[in-house]
Amino acid sequence: MFSLKRMYLYPYCKPKLFIMKHVSILVSMLLVMFLVSCGGGESTDNEEKTKTEDNAANVSEASESAEIVMTNIDFAEQSIPITMDVPEGAEVSEGMLNGEFGGVNLLNYEVTKDGWILDISMMDDEPYGAKEDYIQDAKDFAMETEGFVEIVEEDENGFIYKLENEDGDEYNLYYVIMKDDRAIEIEEGLKFTNYTLEEIQSMYEAAKTVK
Repeated sequence: MFSLKRMYLYPYCKPKLFIMKHVSILVSMLLVMFLVSCGGGESTDNEEKTKTEDNAANVSEASESAEIVMTNIDFAEQSIPITMDVPEGAEVSEGMLNGEFGGVNLLNYEVTKDGWILDISMMDDEPYGAKEDYIQDAKDFAMETEGFVEIVEEDENGFIYKLENEDGDEYNLYYVIMKDDRAIEIEEGLKFTNYTLEEIQSMYEAAKTVK
């Protein structure tokens, strides 16, 4: 049973699980509207789609073949009390959801290196429940997502799951730790091509290095 506090914070306590879903839908709608307004013709659209798919395939192949060199960074500057191993040269930038929600400050940042994108978020308030509550809520959300196939792997701090959509197989992740009376959540960042299992496993391994 939810406490009154949890009932109040529930829509704001999981940045991607509730807010990012609507942001993604909005971005997708705006992209479709833009493409329709541009006209462009079916032939041009098909050519651009083919180029995009070829570029994505090349990036994916290069990512899989190249060894990722990791380095440890501290998120104290972002007011998130963790360190984590990330790809050398990765950039930390403010996420789309960084700001205030329901009177509570949400700290949201992305760690980016090529197609490697991790979303890190923390509500600047005490957790609404135990770690197990966060994981279960994330699982419930994942299983209710259109195209959900299965939980691929999991441990005591999170899980990787598989989806199927019009572009094929897609893999996502969810990871959470409790530290300094805060819940720090890590998920895949938003991009417009599907993450492969190898990419998600690489990011999940990075999440496991959080201290």
